Amino acid sequence: MKLKRLKFVQATLALAVLFPFVLTAYVFSDGNGFEMLYRFVFLYSDLLFKPCILGILGVMLLSAEQDSDTFKNILTIPVSKRKLFYAKLFLLLCLSVAYSAIELLATALGGIVLGGGQGISIYLRCSLVAGIMSFFDALPLVLLFCLLRRAKVFAMLSSLFYAIAGFLLVNSYASGMSVSIGIVPFLPRIVIFRWFLHLFSLEQNSASLLVPGLPVGEAFLILFCMGTVMAAVASALYGRKEAVR
Repeated sequence: MKLKRLKFVQATLALAVLFPFVLTAYVFSDGNGFEMLYRFVFLYSDLLFKPCILGILGVMLLSAEQDSDTFKNILTIPVSKRKLFYAKLFLLLCLSVAYSAIELLATALGGIVLGGGQGISIYLRCSLVAGIMSFFDALPLVLLFCLLRRAKVFAMLSSLFYAIAGFLLVNSYASGMSVSIGIVPFLPRIVIFRWFLHLFSLEQNSASLLVPGLPVGEAFLILFCMGTVMAAVASALYGRKEAVR
């Protein structure tokens, strides 16, 4: 499967460029600076837009051979189904990082309008880290797709629901509601939000007071452990489904 044939990838990459420009107009009208623009891009892209996009992309990548009925041909190549699965996950990771890099470039251009953008290397590191973390946030959707025995349409719709529900959960968590208990602080989207607050405290927002920040090392440890388990289970399910076709 060639990515250049996936119009969805091209369209979402274009959105990744346009999205920061739209936010630039909003931030500029309120007289805010570049850091506020970067915060807005993170909050509405990494916590809402990107989880949905990566979930749909994950479904498309994992169902590509099923859609074109080429899986049997691929199996003639001496590559195990598990390796094929992890190759697709690696491609999804690369796309996630690419989205973050493109968004940062567009955000930096918006920063020129706002008269900011100094210290871009710091924001670049943060964007690359956010791209990797967003990949882990999409793994529950990959697991769901494998569990549902390739119910492609339902899995794609679930990506939209997952993105919106996660965004609302972040808002509830930030406001100090009762959802801030049990496993909630360790859910992927919440972990990413807590990591962001550790770097960019929302000084005028109650979230900076109510939500404990999370250093990048701890955040990655949580996401990696959860992601490893989900990827392992999804890999086993993916291989088993193809075996019984």
